Amino acid sequence: AESLFELIDADTPTIRFMTREIPKMPDISKFSKLDQLIICNAKMHELHPSIGKLTNLEMLVLTENKIKSLPKEIGLLKNLTFLNLIGNPIQEIPNDIAYLDKSNGGSLHRIAVKEEDIGPENYQKLKKLLPTALI
Repeated sequence: AESLFELIDADTPTIRFMTREIPKMPDISKFSKLDQLIICNAKMHELHPSIGKLTNLEMLVLTENKIKSLPKEIGLLKNLTFLNLIGNPIQEIPNDIAYLDKSNGGSLHRIAVKEEDIGPENYQKLKKLLPTALI
């Protein structure tokens, strides 16, 4: 998986992997111009904390993976407008995700999650931490 990311130009605006096995995301901080990161159905179980360095990221789609927790650095993505986590058994949501909300200086317009994936407690936590985002 790491070699896939090494082949991509650091200035690319979009990275899209569909049904390619990427169990663990490598350090992706070199992609500073990235505005879309789409990794679907990749059996990924971990997001690298370097995700927080992608400050131009506007769209993060991680559907149908095996992600159980989000790194606190996700709260640094101030330009993120859309986050899709459907199909991930997320058990741990950091409080720092609140910084994505427009009420805290973020840009998040919509977060896509299913209550049955993350559980009612985490679903309610998201509603509380992201009051202006559509869930």
